[in-house]
Amino acid sequence: VEAISGPQETVELMKSEFARRKEYIYNRVKNIPHVSALEPKGAFYVFVDVSDALNKSYKGEKIGDTSKFASILLEDYSVAVVPCADFGFADHIRLSYAISMEQIEKGMDRIEQFMKLL
Repeated sequence: VEAISGPQETVELMKSEFARRKEYIYNRVKNIPHVSALEPKGAFYVFVDVSDALNKSYKGEKIGDTSKFASILLEDYSVAVVPCADFGFADHIRLSYAISMEQIEKGMDRIEQFMKLL
């Protein structure tokens, strides 16, 4: 009851902050080679189409699927992403913006670094 009837200033503050984080990720994705995204309208995630990158090779091996793509990012770049095959989008990954802006910036820098190598 308190969450609904109590002060709402922090709700508006976080709503604004999440919108800022979403826009940051979305705008970064637009400028990274081999990926694209539609602007998200809800939740705390950006679904990124990596289908072009899946046809590329990394360290002499074809990436092939989003599980391999996610493994490369985690193992070589310390970035965690979620493959979206279980959500019906086998050629997409999910980026969360329910983390700090500092973490988002670092993660996007690392994703961009990886994509520029392909």
